[in-house]
Amino acid sequence: MFRMLQRNIMLAACIALSVGSASYHTQSQELEQFEAEWAKEAASSIGNPPERGFVRLDALNTKERPEITPSTVFNRYLSLLVTDVDTVSAITFSEVMDQLAKQSGNPLFGKEMLFHQWWDTQNQQSGLVRGPHCDNVPPKDKLGHFAYDCPRLEGAQATEQKVFSDEKVAPPNNLAAYSAIAFSNRFDLLTPGRKLGNGKIRYRDCGEYRIIFARNSGKTTPPSLSPDGKLHEGDIFNRNLISFEFRIKNPNPRREKSDVIVPEGCLPILKFWGSLSEPASATTRGERLKDFFLNGNMKAPDGRSFGRLPSKVVNIRNLSFDSGQIRTNQFINNVLVKPSIPPHDYTPGTPSSINIDPNNWVLREFRTLTVNNIVLIVPDTTKSNPDISLFRPGTVGTEADPRLPPLITAIGAQTRSLLGGGQFDRVNDINSIIFSLPKSSANAYDSVAGSPVPCVGPSKCNPNEVDDVLAAFAMNASVATDLQDYLAAIGAPAAITANNVVDRLRTQTCAGCHQFSDTKEGPVGFDDKDGLGGGAHWPTKACGDYGPSCTLPSFLISDKAKLHPPMQFTQVSELVLTPSIADDGKGWRYAISSTVECMLDFRENLMRGAIGLPLTNANNCPK
Repeated sequence: MFRMLQRNIMLAACIALSVGSASYHTQSQELEQFEAEWAKEAASSIGNPPERGFVRLDALNTKERPEITPSTVFNRYLSLLVTDVDTVSAITFSEVMDQLAKQSGNPLFGKEMLFHQWWDTQNQQSGLVRGPHCDNVPPKDKLGHFAYDCPRLEGAQATEQKVFSDEKVAPPNNLAAYSAIAFSNRFDLLTPGRKLGNGKIRYRDCGEYRIIFARNSGKTTPPSLSPDGKLHEGDIFNRNLISFEFRIKNPNPRREKSDVIVPEGCLPILKFWGSLSEPASATTRGERLKDFFLNGNMKAPDGRSFGRLPSKVVNIRNLSFDSGQIRTNQFINNVLVKPSIPPHDYTPGTPSSINIDPNNWVLREFRTLTVNNIVLIVPDTTKSNPDISLFRPGTVGTEADPRLPPLITAIGAQTRSLLGGGQFDRVNDINSIIFSLPKSSANAYDSVAGSPVPCVGPSKCNPNEVDDVLAAFAMNASVATDLQDYLAAIGAPAAITANNVVDRLRTQTCAGCHQFSDTKEGPVGFDDKDGLGGGAHWPTKACGDYGPSCTLPSFLISDKAKLHPPMQFTQVSELVLTPSIADDGKGWRYAISSTVECMLDFRENLMRGAIGLPLTNANNCPK
């Protein structure tokens, strides 16, 4: 404890050095400089869509590079989304945070300092240190703030002393620490190629490669992995998930033909991830992935090398305003009244007598910023999430928000993409829905996904309205008319309405994808069965494979026919475990949602085509 306090004192000294003179005037000037830098970077943020990139499967030339096939096997759970416990446990939160902090170049700056500064952003000013706080987000906003829930209970982590030391402590005494629950290959999110003329383009990056961590307070540990041989269930009311989404620059950004979808410089990365489907133990696969993220090495399970990246994947540059990002799913509560037997996840039957505060799930986005040799993690807008206030009808006699017309124009320009592109032959395919707001001033600063515990009895409900853009849009006849005009202009199917367009847009927002786009099924879901129009239906992940009751029987699932548990809010669950993919299913893996399973159909075929494998006919989406 004394050592940790020393480090906090060092942090204060370090920041004091960064502002130069101790005079109030000088400190104010330096603070203004910091805020100006933050505002400048935020204004130039490239912004990345969270879950769907620009690539369409029908644009992929499967004969483009057939010679690169690394093997004849491909397993989506080993080469796209890896959640086997024995694989993801190869990397620790300490290792990631330490590597980021050391890149500041300041020998006094450590992972504890970076973590505490980061979560101090969820507190009000003045907080612990200089830097952003939730009551001065966003910086230099001339149009007035969008809603930003402030303060948050997650801000208590700004003084948490056990976040790293608890990694070595056995459950249930390690609740402040974080554990990796997924490695994710998101090549499909690569930035569109820049046109160079003469039929040539250049790709700036190779997509995103993610590590998802969950706070141990919400993590279930099975008896086989517990030193005491007991089951330790996660606390459904105290969860915090962190997704480091590293965007890797194209190692060889050469000029390529305009019809090329798989950049030459990205092929070694794809070969590496493809090789992870080859026979290997879960621990060996974990070692290879750790080496990839921390060192940039790309080695197959059998040791053959695909080369080394120019820089490490875990790099502050790969999370900066012109690159990747960090996204969080925050749900830490004060539990005032808790039943003796906790409900499983947030399924029907959750007792209304439970009393928790604030009883809402918030999704946020952060970027790295380096100022005076100090690495900071600062809030950014949540991309492709237009603030719901813009969709509501304005007050009669007042001017419309100046951010609304550009937003409607952006939606109109992407109407065809929202309907699957082309000549609407994929209008019923939810994997063909594409929408993004990369640099828009219309993006919200957080996405509120709802109250899991019923809003009756003692529990509070959302302090702010939930981010359901369809509900906000419902009464705005003016916007509906504009969107209907866009539909007519592109010759959309007559049955498609403006309501369908906004409903489809909602699927691409954080709150929509994680909660509000669930098709109604039994006691759960929000969207009408024909809400998306065109015969498209979004999965009901709050029910998963457990209809019609949608109730989870256990945190440990052994039934291999029902591997998608009811899941609200998250797409990978630290609460629920299913049999592992590696090691003949003798271990465990963190469960994935039915929505993710559907999305993996597209991502798998994109990867298969990219590395020269035949496409699959798998269809895990609602019929």
